[in-house]
Amino acid sequence: MPILYGKHYIAVDTHVQRVAMRLGRVKTTAADQTSKKLEKLISEKQKIIAHRVIIYFGRYRCTAKNPNCGPCRLKEICLWYRKNKN
Repeated sequence: MPILYGKHYIAVDTHVQRVAMRLGRVKTTAADQTSKKLEKLISEKQKIIAHRVIIYFGRYRCTAKNPNCGPCRLKEICLWYRKNKN
């Protein structure tokens, strides 16, 4: 879990960016803007695990090419799924 100035924060890599955009939580491709938005959406308590969960979800389930949408519980709110799989 990334810590900056003694506080947990959500660092944005390609996996976090992709998931946040697909789920409609951000509309920007700028990592710093995505981080600011996610900082507001995710509570301090949730940040402890959220960062890794989002990264692993983006790395192994919500992949850039051929995401595994079938068993995904988030597909109902996923903008990418609505556009590409229906």
